[in-house]
Amino acid sequence: MPQETDRLKLPLPLGNENVTRESINGIFEKIDAGVATQEDLDTLREAVSKMDIPDASLTQKGKVQLSSKTDGTSEALVATEKALGLVMTEAAAAKQLGVETKNDVVATLNSIGVSASTSESWDSLILKMSGVIRATGNATVAQVLAGVTFSNATGNGRTGTMVNRGAVSQNITTQNGSYAIPAGYHNGSGVVRAILANLIASNIRNGVNIGGVVGSLIEGLPNARGTSSTNNYRLTVTGLSFTPQIILFYNTTFNPRRYGYFFNMEIFGLSGSYGGIVSADNNVPSWTDRRATFNANGFDISLNFSDVNVATQWIAIGGGNMNLGCKIYYDKSTGNVIVNTGERSGYVVETTWEQDFASYLVLSDRVQETVGMIQLEYGECAADYAEGGVITQINLDNKKPMFTYPDPVDPEAPQEPRPALSKQVDQLAAESNANQLALMELHMMLLGVVAPDEG
Repeated sequence: MPQETDRLKLPLPLGNENVTRESINGIFEKIDAGVATQEDLDTLREAVSKMDIPDASLTQKGKVQLSSKTDGTSEALVATEKALGLVMTEAAAAKQLGVETKNDVVATLNSIGVSASTSESWDSLILKMSGVIRATGNATVAQVLAGVTFSNATGNGRTGTMVNRGAVSQNITTQNGSYAIPAGYHNGSGVVRAILANLIASNIRNGVNIGGVVGSLIEGLPNARGTSSTNNYRLTVTGLSFTPQIILFYNTTFNPRRYGYFFNMEIFGLSGSYGGIVSADNNVPSWTDRRATFNANGFDISLNFSDVNVATQWIAIGGGNMNLGCKIYYDKSTGNVIVNTGERSGYVVETTWEQDFASYLVLSDRVQETVGMIQLEYGECAADYAEGGVITQINLDNKKPMFTYPDPVDPEAPQEPRPALSKQVDQLAAESNANQLALMELHMMLLGVVAPDEG
C-alpha cells in the first residue's frame, strides 16, 4: 500500500511500483488544490485586519502588550524576558539575605542558650525569639564588678567598674579604734578584729565580763579554806582553782589539839617542801615524816596524829612568782586565731583547757574538737610585739604563729599574715654566719694551694 505525505496526503510510490502519467497528474492536481496563492494570502490578510480582537484580561483571552517594568501594578501587560531577569536577580539577592539573616538569628539564639537550627522554619524561630526575655533592671556600672559585662533596661553589653576588694581584714588594737571600710565588692571572708593585748582574764577582776572575756583575777594571793578528814596519817584536798603554795592546818578534835603549816620550797627558789607542827600545850611532837605534794588543784600532806578520820580545818594559799607564755586558741580548719590569752607573770596561776573554755565566751560557743591550741614561751615573741606585730593566724602545717605588722607608710592598710620577722632575722643571721664561715674556709684553702713566691 503506497505511503502519503503528512499534510496534503499526496501518494508516495513504492520502489516496486510503476508510476504512470495519470498518477503524477493526480498528484499535481492535489498540490494545486491545496496550495494558497498570493491572492489567497492577501484576501486572508484583509479578512484578519478587519477582525475585532479584544484586549486580554483576567477574565477573557485577547491581545496583550509587552512591558519591561518591574515595579508596575498593571494586570493587562505581559513581562518581557528582561523584566523577568531583573526580578529573578532581586529575588536571588533577597533569598541570600534571608539565609544570612537566618544564620544570624540562629547564632544569636544559640549564644544565649536557646537551641536553634537553620533547618527550622521562620515560624519556629520567631516563636523561640518571642520567648527570649528582654533585659530589664536598673543596675549601674558602679554596682557591677570591674570587667564584668551586663545588660539593663537601658542597654546591653555594659561593663562594671566596681573595685573587687576580695577579703579585707584589719585589726583594731586601741580603745574606740575604728577602720574605714573601703568602697567596693567584699567576698565575705574579711574580718575586722578587736585585739587588745591586755584584755585577758588574768587582768580582769574575777567574774567580771569585759568584751566577752570573763575575769579570773583575784586581788591578793588566791586562797581557800575548808574542813577535811585525815586518812592514814594524811590530809588530801582536791578541787581547788589554783596551785597551793602554803598550807595552814588546825585540829580541834585530837587531844591535845594541834596546828601547823607546810610551804613549797619553790617559792624560795629551792626544791621540796617543809612543814612544822605544834600541840596545844606548846610542845613540839616528834615528827619525822614532813612530806607534802602540791598540784594544780590541791595538796596532800603528812600528819603525825591518828589515822582515824579526824576533822581538820585547813587554809590553802596559792600564788608564786611565775612567767607564763601566751596560749593561742585557733580554728583548726582555717588557722584563724580565736583567743590569745596573752603573757602573764608574777603571782599567777596556769589555767587548764577546761578553765579557758569556761572563761572565754568566744571559746565556750565553739565545739571543742574544732579548736586547736599552741602555747608559746614567755617572751618568745617580744621582738615581734615591739614592732607592732599581732598574731592573727596559725600555720596549719607547722603550727607556728603568723603575724600581721602595720605598714609604716599606711598603718591602716590591711596586711596578709606572715611568719614572725624575728625568726626570719635569726634565720638570715644564721645563714650569714654560715656563708662567712664558708668564705673563710675557702680563703684558707686558697692560701694553702697558692704558696708565696720564694724566688
